[in-house]
Amino acid sequence: MEADPPVLGADTTPPRSFTLNAQHELRVEIDNEKRATITVLSGTAEIFGTELAVDRAYTFSGAKLAVFSWHGATVQIAGPTEVAYVSKETPMTSYVNTHAALEQLRIAAERMGSQSGPRVLIAGAGDVGKSSLCKILLSYAARSGRRPLYVDLDVGQGSISVPGVMATALVEKPVDVEEGFSNHIPLLYHFGHLSPDNHSLYKSIMGRIATAVTRRCQSDAHTRHSGVIINTCGWIEGPGFQFIMSAIDLFQVDVVLTIDSERLHHDIATAVNSSGTNNQVAVVSLPKSGGVVSRPQVFRRKTRNERVKQYFYGIKNDLFPSRTTIKLNDFVFVRIGAPPVPASCLPLGETPANNELKVITVTPSTDLLYTVLSVSASPQVPSNLQSLVDTNVLGFVFVAAVNMDKKELTILAPSIGRLPSNVLIVSAVKCEMQL
Repeated sequence: MEADPPVLGADTTPPRSFTLNAQHELRVEIDNEKRATITVLSGTAEIFGTELAVDRAYTFSGAKLAVFSWHGATVQIAGPTEVAYVSKETPMTSYVNTHAALEQLRIAAERMGSQSGPRVLIAGAGDVGKSSLCKILLSYAARSGRRPLYVDLDVGQGSISVPGVMATALVEKPVDVEEGFSNHIPLLYHFGHLSPDNHSLYKSIMGRIATAVTRRCQSDAHTRHSGVIINTCGWIEGPGFQFIMSAIDLFQVDVVLTIDSERLHHDIATAVNSSGTNNQVAVVSLPKSGGVVSRPQVFRRKTRNERVKQYFYGIKNDLFPSRTTIKLNDFVFVRIGAPPVPASCLPLGETPANNELKVITVTPSTDLLYTVLSVSASPQVPSNLQSLVDTNVLGFVFVAAVNMDKKELTILAPSIGRLPSNVLIVSAVKCEMQL
C-alpha cells in the first residue's frame, strides 16, 4: 500500500519582489513547516552556483539560502519566510576566484594525462557554510563541463542521503536547487550516528570511500581530471581535527579550504608542513557569508526530520513510498559497534577491548519504532557478520509501527516489492514524527 505524502497548510502571504543590483544577494530563511517559492522575474540569478531559469517558481521548505546575481535581477518570493533581505556583502567573488584557481589545476591535470585534478577538502566549525561552498564549487565545475566526485563526511546533515550516512556521488550537472543530490546515484555507507562518536567506524568508512574514489579516478579520466570535493563535519578540535588530518591523508588532498577560522587554518598548515610527506597541500582561508547564522538545536532536529521525510516523499511531496508489513523472523537485525565492557568487570590490570567495529545482532523490540534502518548491499546474511562493516548499503526503510504480538514491523520503503536484502542495520537515527 502506498502512503500518502504529508501536506503542508496553504498560506496567503502576498508575493514580494526584490531588486538585486550587480553582485548583490537576497538572503532567505524558510521555516521547516512552511513552504515558499522563489521566481526570477528578470535578469540572471543563481543559488549555490546553479543558474535559475526566468519565470520558473522554485519551491523551498526548511531552507536558508542566498539568491546571488552577477549582473542584476528582479526576484519574487511567494509564501512565508522568516527572513528575506538584500545584502551587498557577499563572499561570492572569493568563491568564484577559488573555482577559477581549481579550474586551472584541472586544465594542468588534463595536459599531464595521468595526473589527478584538485582534491579539495573544506573544513570549518559548524554553521559556517561548508555544505553551501561544496554545492557552489560542484555546480561551477559541472557548468565548466567537469564531473567531480563529491564526498560527504558530515554525518549530522546528510546532504547526499539521510543523516547518519557517509557517502560519495558523481556530480555531472549543477546541483538541483530544490532536490539537492537526490537525483544522483551515490555510494552509501551506514554510520548510524549523528556525530562521529564511534571513532574507529568513522575512520574505517573514510578509508572505504577513499578506496572507491581512487578506483573511480583510475578508471575514468574525465573524473580523475575533474577532481574531488570533500565536505567535513563541524568538529574541528581534538579527535575532530585528527579526522580532518586523516581525510587529508586518505584522500590525498592537495587543497584545503578553511572557512572563518584563522586558528584552524594555522593548525592545518602547520600539521601538513610538518608531516614529512611528499604531497604538497595548499591551505587557503575563505570568509563565510554574512547570511550564515548559527542554527539552534531545535532547527537542526527539524531539518534532520525533514531530510528523512524528503528521502521517502520528495521535496515536493511527489513521491509515494510503499507502506508494508514484514515478519521479524524473515530478517536479521544488526548494529555496528558494541559498548565497552566496564573496567570493573575485567581482571585487574586488563584494559577493555575496542568494540567500535564489532557487529552484534539486535533482538527486535518496540525500541525500533520511528528508527531509520539501513538495507545492506549483502543480499543475505554473511557467514562472517564482521564483513558488514566494509559493505555499503542500498537504501533505507523507516519503522512506522511495531507489533511484537504478531512479530511484525510496518515499514515505509522507497518502492514497492521485496527488500533486496534480509540484513537490516539498526541506526541511532530516528525521525521524531510519524510519517
